[in-house]
Amino acid sequence: MFLITCNIIHRLVCLLVRHLLQLSKNIKLSSKRERDTVAWIKEKLSKEDGAKLIVAVEDDKVLGYAFGWIDKHDKRFYKYDIGYFSDCFVDEKYRGEDVGEKLAKAMVKWFKSKGLKEVRLAVYFDNPAKDFWDKLGFKEFYENRKLVI
Repeated sequence: MFLITCNIIHRLVCLLVRHLLQLSKNIKLSSKRERDTVAWIKEKLSKEDGAKLIVAVEDDKVLGYAFGWIDKHDKRFYKYDIGYFSDCFVDEKYRGEDVGEKLAKAMVKWFKSKGLKEVRLAVYFDNPAKDFWDKLGFKEFYENRKLVI
């Protein structure tokens, strides 16, 4: 069911766009934004062993994906490198079938295989996925704030 590839990035971008639309009504779509997203994903994946894209595929349909990378921190400030989940998203049609949990656990397994001790992610306060991450053992530890001007 799981296929690790970057040959289907364009199909993934369509799924990513739907994901972003669910998160914010302020996102404006454009072909440039799609191209920039594809370039960003390819750039992260091109770094030797520093990023991972895991795609859940069944019958040639993309069910969801997880994308993460290793942040090589300056050792003056951090004792170790940290894994970051950029996204873990499952198409609405396939939710409730443990696809997200399998994707997240596969990504955590990859982070562990790289010797990491910590994985981080960001979740909007109103995102129902907060419960999903809580169930997997992720804890709140930091709060960002913004000022719209």
